[in-house]
Amino acid sequence: MSPIQKKAKKNILDFIKDDIRIIFHPFGDLTTMSYIDLIASQEILVVFPDTPENNLRDPKLTHVINFGPSYLEIDVAAIQYAMKYKNAKKFAFLYSKIPTVEKSIIEAINKSGLKKENYLLIPYKPGETDFEAQAAKFKKFKPDAIAFWSLEFAAKELIKKIGAHNLIDTILLTARISDENFRAFLTEKGLTKKLVNIENVPNPKESNMEIVKEYRKNTDQADPISLEAYICSDIFIDILKKIETPITKEKIIKNAEKIKNQKIKGFPISFNPNTRNISNHIWIEDGGNPQWIKFECK
Repeated sequence: MSPIQKKAKKNILDFIKDDIRIIFHPFGDLTTMSYIDLIASQEILVVFPDTPENNLRDPKLTHVINFGPSYLEIDVAAIQYAMKYKNAKKFAFLYSKIPTVEKSIIEAINKSGLKKENYLLIPYKPGETDFEAQAAKFKKFKPDAIAFWSLEFAAKELIKKIGAHNLIDTILLTARISDENFRAFLTEKGLTKKLVNIENVPNPKESNMEIVKEYRKNTDQADPISLEAYICSDIFIDILKKIETPITKEKIIKNAEKIKNQKIKGFPISFNPNTRNISNHIWIEDGGNPQWIKFECK
């Protein structure tokens, strides 16, 4: 366990000592997973953790309520969208060589029906800075789409090594890329129109959904990360309002699990017992179009 994971778990254990056992919207894959044993033992309830971590989607893990889809669901949706709407047949996947990440990508590939000759795995080691070998693999394979399931730094470095002129016919798949520097980088390279980015929420700057318009009135800088936190807060408050005191972990779980085909100020929510997600949709930004496409994860 890394120092930051140890610190995250210690924080939770300190909360438990103070009898704080309901954790709302904690951030990060590795940090949240550092105390999954406390979730499994029902010591704590974690509500809407900000991570698509697949292991948190176990239906037996009753003391977590997830917000959006898992990595696996996002991977499958991205592949299916690119195949159906962008006519992509060959895919490359850039990712940090972590066993759980690779496993999820391979599972998504299998679920999507991609044949072995139609995909290329391009792993890199954590901390790696030279992407010459990965670029060579890409150029040889010549995919129709490349999925950057990686840090933004790695995506930038690979694009530099490949050369923007070699990507003009390639779809660039990303998920939850909200770094304006990365977007500026794509604009500088003339690749904005090739971007297909997946988010858990509608366009924070353009959507006419009631909750998004309300959010914009309360912020100076709209972005998907803070919009997601805003929506999560609104849903959680709505759940709490329906509970008679004292508020307990079990009452929150019971009320969350009752949510079926509802809308919170226009945002669709429905508890999925198989993944423990409250939202089963993603929104796809295609080629810089401000009208993001709502896509159901199945």
